[in-house]
Amino acid sequence: MSSLAPTNTRLISRRLAAALISMLAAAPVEVSAAQPLADVMARQVAALARKPVNVPLLIAAGRTALQLGDAHAAAGFFGRARELAPGDAAAHLGMGSTLVALNRPEAAFVEFARAQELGAAPSAIAPDLGLAYDLAGDQLKAQAVYRSALGGRNGAEARQRLALSLAISGDCAAATTMLQPLLAAEDNSALRTRAFILALNGDVAASTAALNEISRGRGSAAEPFLRALPALSAAEKAAALNLGIFPSRISVAASDEIAHDSASGDRGVKPMQYGGTAAPRQTAPSGPEERKKAQLALFGVFPEP
Repeated sequence: MSSLAPTNTRLISRRLAAALISMLAAAPVEVSAAQPLADVMARQVAALARKPVNVPLLIAAGRTALQLGDAHAAAGFFGRARELAPGDAAAHLGMGSTLVALNRPEAAFVEFARAQELGAAPSAIAPDLGLAYDLAGDQLKAQAVYRSALGGRNGAEARQRLALSLAISGDCAAATTMLQPLLAAEDNSALRTRAFILALNGDVAASTAALNEISRGRGSAAEPFLRALPALSAAEKAAALNLGIFPSRISVAASDEIAHDSASGDRGVKPMQYGGTAAPRQTAPSGPEERKKAQLALFGVFPEP
């Protein structure tokens, strides 16, 4: 499988920051779903060992890798799919999302443009395209793209990213207003985004307190990262809060708790979700309908909850 060349910019504390953001982002239900999703990945890899040129399966495996937070593995799957089927919009779309997860926005723009040329729906591209603009430091374009997706199936993700982008560009009041529908629904990831908005507005104490509420008291570990935010550029803030990536010029002391999570191999932040909830059965399928579901699960397709 093909791989991506590393970026020229050296990054420190990346695993620590990714572990932090992942820890604070993950709701209990997501933690319990991690093992079934890992099982899906194992089955997809096994199937690819038998049929290594199966493009739909390569794309499905890339999407699963993204959901697991392994962008480098996703790059391999999507890269191979793109080599085998250069006219497949899904391969380019997946590679674009992977490049966003790897903080390579300029390369992602190329892939998203090609995916759209090949027929990918703008609504499917929008949330990660918006994040690519945020990572490139163009918050106005990012916000315009996010707004175009608010009414689509990825609307909640676009709304959260828009709120964070507004806060990064200095409009924390508008950011909080944008987030309000999700906050009213007590969406846990929206509460996390609100905590980051508070930090971007300079209220680290309130941000830490908010993170403590949604992470069982573990939010205090984020304080060194939150205090480092003002020294970052807009693009660096987007990378820090969306991807858990801090630049080498910023020295951040991580708590023992975060260092332990990183050393234990905690998953990174998940990019935009694809398809339904990953919850395959642990037992062998019995009837025709169950066998059909098991086959679809191999390609990362699950019934909506």
